[in-house]
Amino acid sequence: MSEENTNVTKKIGDTLSQSEIVKVMAELNANSETPISYADLRTAVELFKAAVIQEVGRGHKVQLNGFVSFVPSYRPPRKGNNVITKEPLSIPEGVQVTAKVGSLLRKAVKTLDNEAIQIFKSLKNPPSAE
Repeated sequence: MSEENTNVTKKIGDTLSQSEIVKVMAELNANSETPISYADLRTAVELFKAAVIQEVGRGHKVQLNGFVSFVPSYRPPRKGNNVITKEPLSIPEGVQVTAKVGSLLRKAVKTLDNEAIQIFKSLKNPPSAE
């Protein structure tokens, strides 16, 4: 493990950056029988992102059982409005990607207590998928 500071402290509703996720992974891995270096964890996250982008870009569904699925799907052409000019416009057909939450992730969120729920209710800008 490198000398990277692996202490990640966040409040409910805060966003964790990629580097913070790597730090959390390093914390989880610290007492492993086969520790992985911070640099290797960072590389693993980059490789994971590249693999998902590549395979979804090829039209494949990427599924991590219990965690998340990334699913490309057809979006038919539709009508819309220019938000500035209010003029109607045609939006062409395309492919979109949806992320579907798996059961383990859904279960983890259900364990949030009432205090956490009240914090989320009070947020002006709740967390969103980026």
